Amino acid sequence: MNRIFIFIAITFIFSCKKHNNNTSATNSVKQFHKSIAIGETYAQNPEILHASKGTDEEINIVYPEADQLKWIQFSSNKVFFKKQLQPTGNFKGFWSKGFIKNKNDNFVIVGTYWQYENSLGSMYISTADKRGNLLGTKVISLKSGENIRGDIIYPARDGGYFVASTANHSFDITKITENAEVKWRRNGLFISQVTDISGIKSLAEDSKGNIYVATLQNVYGSGFSPQECIIKLSPDGNIIWIKSLEIRNMDGHNNSDYNIKYLIVDENDVLYAFEEFHYVGRIMMTKFDTDGNILALKNFGSGIIGLYDVQYIDQDFYLLTGGANPAKTLNLKMNQNFEITKKGIVLAVGDLPWLPGKFFKSPSDQSTDYILAGKDEQDNNAWQYIRLDEAWKYPCYNYSMQEVNLKDHLDFSIKTWDTTQFETATYSTEDFITADAVFELKNYTTSNMVTGVFCEQKNN
Repeated sequence: MNRIFIFIAITFIFSCKKHNNNTSATNSVKQFHKSIAIGETYAQNPEILHASKGTDEEINIVYPEADQLKWIQFSSNKVFFKKQLQPTGNFKGFWSKGFIKNKNDNFVIVGTYWQYENSLGSMYISTADKRGNLLGTKVISLKSGENIRGDIIYPARDGGYFVASTANHSFDITKITENAEVKWRRNGLFISQVTDISGIKSLAEDSKGNIYVATLQNVYGSGFSPQECIIKLSPDGNIIWIKSLEIRNMDGHNNSDYNIKYLIVDENDVLYAFEEFHYVGRIMMTKFDTDGNILALKNFGSGIIGLYDVQYIDQDFYLLTGGANPAKTLNLKMNQNFEITKKGIVLAVGDLPWLPGKFFKSPSDQSTDYILAGKDEQDNNAWQYIRLDEAWKYPCYNYSMQEVNLKDHLDFSIKTWDTTQFETATYSTEDFITADAVFELKNYTTSNMVTGVFCEQKNN
């Protein structure tokens, strides 16, 4: 009997020592750095709209081409498919703009669709499974015949979606259920001859269903200078407050060219904004309370020039940024007080000028060790994808980490806008018609696409 217990114990110990590629045990992560060719000729690589991974045999990249999106799925050894959404039969025109992964592990594509000659646009929502099979398409039209667009899509906590656009300088957000039924739409949000919205940059939702939207706002009479705004909406889409933020004396420059790229709400409903200041080459982070008051405002010291991606996982922020040497991409881990707790060089590929990148979104959203970069050193029409080890060391070259530090920025002002001045239009479920539509995911050849090893891993 004792021998049986000893055998079971030994078997248990050995089984516990076997780690898969997603564990955090020391030396358990197999690091690699490879490339995937697009198979098409472009002056430069298209921007990466979406990057996600399931298993190591299921890596997805979505990028725009003109008014359409192309979706590629590949593994470390082969390409599975390249597809593009398209209506069947005769159609006047359409475009695809937004792409996300939903809670059911399926993918959602949003865009605008003209069904008949001289008609205005309708919004469509298409869903596909992880193997690129189209599940269905719904077209959403206004009964009045007005135009409704689908440009950007964000997941909602209840399983539905927020679809946003800024056509004709008009703020437009539509809340849609998981089954593509419209709950409400808010459209307008401008003061005639005073201000209008020029772009929706990001959207986030708190635990109570309140919605935060980052916009750029053109304020007339002030040299047409854009102002950065954050708008808070109630769960039913009513405006709670609108605040604009002006950053002064950023490296001696007033009214620098700023751009909120990511809004994130944490588990305590604290709001964070991450933004680029292009003109002075800086990145800034802002922490707000639920009333839009600033709790902290920090920016990087010199040498951090581009904000490529941000994820919030397990109460930490992960930032993918550009380093002082523009051929380097940096991975930074930061806590909720904007203190850097880990840093590493992700990519260094000679003298390429710009390397936009993305984190791969893992199945559990608990992984930041897969990175997608914008160009291949040997082929400008290919991407590089990297898996890091626990130390975040670059696998091929011994580059030293540059100094990265943060400082408080205290010179700013907040303006609270009178929401009664803004002209808005409210639409309810009864204003819309939702109908099935016949779309297909058209196959593109993958014979001219190849994957390969970018550099051989060196043993540390």
